[in-house]
Amino acid sequence: MHPEVYVLIIPAFGVINQVLSIITQSYIFGFKSMILAIISIATFGNLVWAHHMFTVGLEVETSIYFTIATLIIAVPTGTKLYNWLSMYTANLTPLINIILLFIVIFVSGGCTGLVLANNIIDLALHDTYYVVSHFHYILSIAAILGLIAGVVVYHNMYNVLNPITLLTLLVSWNITFFPLYFLGFNVMPRRIMDYPDYLNGWNYISSLGSVLTVLTLLSILQ
Repeated sequence: MHPEVYVLIIPAFGVINQVLSIITQSYIFGFKSMILAIISIATFGNLVWAHHMFTVGLEVETSIYFTIATLIIAVPTGTKLYNWLSMYTANLTPLINIILLFIVIFVSGGCTGLVLANNIIDLALHDTYYVVSHFHYILSIAAILGLIAGVVVYHNMYNVLNPITLLTLLVSWNITFFPLYFLGFNVMPRRIMDYPDYLNGWNYISSLGSVLTVLTLLSILQ
């Protein structure tokens, strides 16, 4: 399962690299380390395929291996983030704001991935809404932001997004997916038709955020 995740997010990494290079008119900071980081992520992404399978009864040694291998991925990922932030300049709005939003969302989702990398914690949160929120921060938001950044640059649509729109997207996305963490901590499982009444509040907030997200995206397309 997990190599597929990196197949989806690594292209967004490449787009962000190219976009930053274009708008700053310079090479990516730490160019060689960036290439090595991408290779490392792709490699380790194929070696952590069981880190969402701790509940199947893996041996202790096997669980420890997949926990450590998953945590190691944070090292090259941190290198990429450092290189991107080193190229930040406040004068390249609004496109630079898209990249900053990508970084904020990606870090938010990535940190919760480190939580799930611990096999003990994963046993408790496995197949709950905590996991749903984690991978949606990475794939449903960060990957889309990478796509938006690429479209804006390659089609010269620099005026499509403004800081207010980006801020609205940030708020609406977090209203949609952040409550899922609380539902996960309350052990609400995925793929169920009904749930206890005491979980209604967080589900209503999440639904409100999804509506706000759709309205904001429709306003961009107009």
